[in-house]
Amino acid sequence: MRLNFVRWSILLYLFANLAQTTACRVKSPCSGGDLSCGILATLLYTKVPISRFVYSNNQAASVSMYRVNMTTGIPDSIGSVPSPAGGALNGIVVEPMGRFAYATDSPNNVVAMFRIDQTTGVLTALSPATVAAGGNNPLGITADRSGRFIYVGTQVATIGISVFEINQTTGQLTQRGQTTTTTPTHLTVDPTNTNLYLGASAVVRYIIDQNTGFLSSPSSATSPAPNDVYVDPTQRFVYAGNNAGTVEMFRRDQTGALTTITTAVSTGTTPCCQLASDLSGNFLYAVGQSPSQINMYGIGSNGALTPLATPTLLTGGSTANATAAEATGRFLYVANTGSANIAAFSINPVSGQLTLLGTVPSGTSPNGLAVYSTMIY
Repeated sequence: MRLNFVRWSILLYLFANLAQTTACRVKSPCSGGDLSCGILATLLYTKVPISRFVYSNNQAASVSMYRVNMTTGIPDSIGSVPSPAGGALNGIVVEPMGRFAYATDSPNNVVAMFRIDQTTGVLTALSPATVAAGGNNPLGITADRSGRFIYVGTQVATIGISVFEINQTTGQLTQRGQTTTTTPTHLTVDPTNTNLYLGASAVVRYIIDQNTGFLSSPSSATSPAPNDVYVDPTQRFVYAGNNAGTVEMFRRDQTGALTTITTAVSTGTTPCCQLASDLSGNFLYAVGQSPSQINMYGIGSNGALTPLATPTLLTGGSTANATAAEATGRFLYVANTGSANIAAFSINPVSGQLTLLGTVPSGTSPNGLAVYSTMIY
């Protein structure tokens, strides 16, 4: 009964959200374009995402685990697990199928590997629990959209991106290749699964081989020392938050190539920024460390950013270092490294304004967030 209630609540919310910006075009058994019939068809036949668990990796050598609370918006703690090799964890990702989670252990130059309990969300270290990262000081980590490959950026000794294949049964990683590049900080794969974008001395785009996962044909777009690279939900624009305290804006063509849109916007926070958006791709949120605040922007039809009516909001803690949105677009989470907590915000689907709902304690110095989502009918 509770699952049905959650399901219908999410579907209704999503319809109301999308109806603000898009016309209703539903292929259904309905005739005559009746809107109520179209809504019913949407509810019956649409497959929608729901977020279930949130994970925060900590420099205190652990991963904090939370259950998504769709009522209060504030995640419920379900405990923590230690870093298998005992080192500080700097980046974390849940592969798209939601079976395994991986985190970079920089002091030990390894990737920690976990299995996700599908019912409780609890993480259990695999055996063996770590794999060599392919270089020293691994930080950035991401997964391809098919759930076959993991990419890890290493910053010392071998400076580049290591390509790992995921064993679909055990979750174990096997390194299949490596691409040399300038010092990588953040990695992200676009929704088409054809391009990987790297934050380094610039935004670097690689083409992903769909069979091997290997990266090729790097091309750069100017951006001073990006800390995060974000592809908006419409796949038309890419944004980079930089050490200089600015957000760079790029237009993304159908191949994934980038073109600068306009002059970067200044956030007034350094370093900047960890980036996220609402579900519709109408609003962008840039989370900076000093001051620890969220800059809120509307995304124009050309991708340009305009500050909202209330342009900034404090993060509910200090030294914000990571952000992630849950899958229905109702809530945004921020990891506050200095105050050791996770803050939860509600997202107004019409205005884009955020409202702080509350915080929950984390491990010492949280510096990464990953949300586990699944699909329901």
